[in-house]
Amino acid sequence: MRTIVHIGLGRCATSSLQKNVFQEIPNLRKEVIYNDTRVVHSLKKLWYFNNNRNEELNFQKELLKQNNFISIENLVNWNPRSWEKTADLNLKLFGKDAIIIITARDTESYLRSIYQQKIHEGDICKPEEFLISKENYDKIEPMLSSKILTYFDVDSYDLEKLWNIYNSRFSKVHLVPMNSIDKLEFLRDIFDLNETEIKFLQKNFKKKKT
Repeated sequence: MRTIVHIGLGRCATSSLQKNVFQEIPNLRKEVIYNDTRVVHSLKKLWYFNNNRNEELNFQKELLKQNNFISIENLVNWNPRSWEKTADLNLKLFGKDAIIIITARDTESYLRSIYQQKIHEGDICKPEEFLISKENYDKIEPMLSSKILTYFDVDSYDLEKLWNIYNSRFSKVHLVPMNSIDKLEFLRDIFDLNETEIKFLQKNFKKKKT
């Protein structure tokens, strides 16, 4: 059995992928289970709250029982300063043979999008108050919560670095640029989809894109 995990980044058409594309995969590949409720519940519990080794082992045993396809966009961590720590946790939970999918925007587009999301959530501030340099982030980091993205270190958002972090830990990593997500070529490779299946998913993605 294999595990396929889409870990983010956020603000990269994740909702459209999850609702209109990913949930269709089990209809095309009957052996695939997408976001199994029990598996996702256990994963979130371990990822956010628990370091119990027995629960980790039980979770890993559950993964081995079926072909799991999991999509949770914040598994990559929205804060690039925490990418390595988070990657170590993902490696610990999923194992090096898990297939990792990362969807990503270019720097300017991502910073604009993540700032707009912050404003949408009601945390009103000027861009220069949220998007800060590595030097300024270093000064205030000891006072910051690891659970809340209060400030964003713009100098640490480096997609090549993100690729290297995951490529050094996992056997197979797909880094999918935002401008090519709608082609869904990464799914063709992972699930061995034929041309008709890919066109069906592409049409579904574009037709229902939100």
